[in-house]
Amino acid sequence: MSRGRLKKNRVLSKVWLFVFLFLPITVGLGFWQLDRADYKQSLLEEQELHLEAKPTSYKTGLAIERFKPFKLEGRYLDESFLLDNRQRKGVVGYELLSLFQLDSGDKLLINRGWLAAPKYRSEEPAFSTPGTSVSLNGYFYWSDKPLPEFSAEQERLDWQAQRVQSIPWSELSSQFDGIAESVEFRVMSEEQVGAQNIGWKYATVSPQKHNGYAVQWFAMAVALVVLGVWSSYKLKGL
Repeated sequence: MSRGRLKKNRVLSKVWLFVFLFLPITVGLGFWQLDRADYKQSLLEEQELHLEAKPTSYKTGLAIERFKPFKLEGRYLDESFLLDNRQRKGVVGYELLSLFQLDSGDKLLINRGWLAAPKYRSEEPAFSTPGTSVSLNGYFYWSDKPLPEFSAEQERLDWQAQRVQSIPWSELSSQFDGIAESVEFRVMSEEQVGAQNIGWKYATVSPQKHNGYAVQWFAMAVALVVLGVWSSYKLKGL
């Protein structure tokens, strides 16, 4: 075999090695995006199905489902948490969560919405907590994503709310008796007493965008195969 032919074969081997290495990756990422699109679509359908239903009066022991609407009767307690690093439209802020005592005596953690962070991190966002008995409509919500565990090192600030990085469920259950559910209850709308800026976004990337990303990955896979075939044709033909 001539030295030129040997050199061409080496180049061609490298091209196909590149194709075989990256082809499974691009195809795999394409199917992963399709799976994410299916999941986001099912999440949106689950939300739409439940939120159209009439709220059920909540009491301890009832089976709860994500997005299933419930009605609460009780009052807010003077214990709140500011869930840190929650952005809305590029603005940094907090989610405000307050303990709520049901008429039965049990407690829930209510996510009241979002507050913009002040200019300086040392400043607490302004909010007030209703002190009278109220009725709330909302739903229990939990994420399918694994969330970081709350650190016992809370920021003990001279604020009316504690700033936390994640919801302190283990701390809540040990610090306060009668926590009925280890998931947050989100108020339905800004018309609810004590609500702040509601506007929950469950699918940060739409199913259509995931499908678009899948098309891009599959197109890249096709391009890799075309690259291999074209390289073989050109090098064999020379």
